[in-house]
Amino acid sequence: MKKIILGLGLIITTLFSCSSDDAPSDNDIAKDQIKGVYNLVFESEEGEIEVLDDCRKKTALEITDDVFKQLYFSGSDINCRNSSLITGSYTIQNSSLSAKTNDGDFEIEVTFEEDLLVFTYTTENEGVDVEKWKKTTAAFPTIEEEEEEEISPIVGEWQLISLLIDDIDETEECDEENTIIFKDNSINTVELIFNGNEVTSTVNEDGSVTEEVTKCIPETLNGTFNKTTSTITINNEDSEEFTVSLEDGKLKLSSDGFVYIYEKK
Repeated sequence: MKKIILGLGLIITTLFSCSSDDAPSDNDIAKDQIKGVYNLVFESEEGEIEVLDDCRKKTALEITDDVFKQLYFSGSDINCRNSSLITGSYTIQNSSLSAKTNDGDFEIEVTFEEDLLVFTYTTENEGVDVEKWKKTTAAFPTIEEEEEEEISPIVGEWQLISLLIDDIDETEECDEENTIIFKDNSINTVELIFNGNEVTSTVNEDGSVTEEVTKCIPETLNGTFNKTTSTITINNEDSEEFTVSLEDGKLKLSSDGFVYIYEKK
């Protein structure tokens, strides 16, 4: 009788051990948990956090039952382009995602941080790169869609609203008539109109002089815009160069302490 009980106990213990080994770990991640379309919201390389501009944040990730795709964007807000499409198949076991793509084979450690999907890569130098992705309802962009010519946000006519010299507002009446025109979607050719002042001076009885702007004198200049460096070079003897940026819908031209701020007409 003792032998039978002992044998039965051994069977139960063995069955319990097998069941424990087969039970899923809390770290196991299923495909259904990660399927969807995402945008990049955080990136670090070997501990150094990368500052993501609006262009970089367009970088997209799509995971389906058997396809893994990443489309990276780079450039500036003025000239944002997709730079590479990574696509291939993948498998996931526990929290390790193995991908076989057109950019090579690699493994990613997959975790979650609240509503973010977190990818952790180990680099060849034994460093750690991290990407964090936020799910979106937007469709995954295709290269064909992104390669279609889009109207650049700086095409059109802009009106000067402020002139800063060494961070001090030095805007005068005639300055507010200054305009800049990016004529077409190539935006290579730029027309700038700067207004000078015609001033009338009056000598008063006390000997003081009063100056009054009687006329704004426009001067039209042409320039060349370089998309790669986001600069405008004026086609004049001095070949003045301005750095171009877009901030909160305002166009800024900066050079040697001068900042011209425009808004679209």
